[in-house]
Amino acid sequence: TTRDGIRLNVHTLPTPPPRFIGNKRVPESYCNFLFVEGAVIVPTFRHDPTDQMAIELLGRLIPDRKIIPIDAHELVWGLGAFHCASQHQPAPRPPLAQ
Repeated sequence: TTRDGIRLNVHTLPTPPPRFIGNKRVPESYCNFLFVEGAVIVPTFRHDPTDQMAIELLGRLIPDRKIIPIDAHELVWGLGAFHCASQHQPAPRPPLAQ
C-alpha cells in the first residue's frame, strides 16, 4: 500500500530472454522505459514476442500517453537503456593541483 494506505495494483512486465556479450549478461529490461512529454519510450531488444507483449501491456497501463518502442539492442551494451541514459551525470572533478 501507499503511505496513505491506498492499495497498489502490481503488474508484471515480461522479461526478455537472457543475452550475453562475451561472458557478461546485459541488462535487457522493459522496466527501463522513459516518460517524456505525452509519450513513453519503451526499449525493445529484437525479441518477439516479448517485445510486443511489453509494448501492449504498457499501452494498456498508460493509455493517456503514446507508446514509442525504440530498438535498444545496441544501447544496452552500456549496461542500461533509455531511463538510465537520461539520468544526471556527476560533474567532473577539477584536476589536482600539481
